[in-house]
Amino acid sequence: MKVKAITFDCAGTIVRVNYNPVLLALDCARDCGLQLDEAGAGSRYQRLLQTRWTHYLGLNKLGNEADCDGFWQEITDDWLDQIGIDRSHTLSILESARTRLYGPESPVFQLFEDTLPCLDSAVAQGLRIAVLSNWDYSLIRVLRSLGIDSRFELIVASLLKGVEKPDPKLFHIASSGLGLEPEEIVHVGDCPNDDILGAQLSGFRSVHIDRDEANPRPGQINSLSCLIDTIRSLECS
Repeated sequence: MKVKAITFDCAGTIVRVNYNPVLLALDCARDCGLQLDEAGAGSRYQRLLQTRWTHYLGLNKLGNEADCDGFWQEITDDWLDQIGIDRSHTLSILESARTRLYGPESPVFQLFEDTLPCLDSAVAQGLRIAVLSNWDYSLIRVLRSLGIDSRFELIVASLLKGVEKPDPKLFHIASSGLGLEPEEIVHVGDCPNDDILGAQLSGFRSVHIDRDEANPRPGQINSLSCLIDTIRSLECS
């Protein structure tokens, strides 16, 4: 059957990600000129995240960005309280975080060099493109900050749906949103379990990208520059 659409995983597939929430908080505090016991402050931030993560998941499922943003403000307030720093620094820390996450020189998110050429090639070939990622409410912000959000017909963030890859339910949300049968879609991702097994369980075809693999196997690529040719070979198999 002819492939009509591609769903892309995000992190490690189209976007290079260097994200650690604890290190980000420490970096932002340094940006604001705060002097910290980094080991102690980092462990406290980590504990706060762990104890409140279930609440954060619930906020994502409600889909209210303001409430999700409020979660990060609240956790920053409480973190500063615990490490003996005045809450007046919270907004400056959050502003630094926005710059590091979504600014034009973000050290956290960058496009891979082969991402834009691949997206352009897919569209030129008449393929519809979407993003299907295990991610929180910030997915659209990241893609927007990188200038590619408008290229995708559909963007599916798992935490907003309350289900994550490899669960077939998330893949079926994407196929339903595109109005296509699962076998008309190829999913591309870097995780053998979440992306490849998940796609197979869902009836999607799949391509595994492993950027460190010198000799890719059939159905595997080490660059998105190979994707369209690989998809055409899947149609013939």
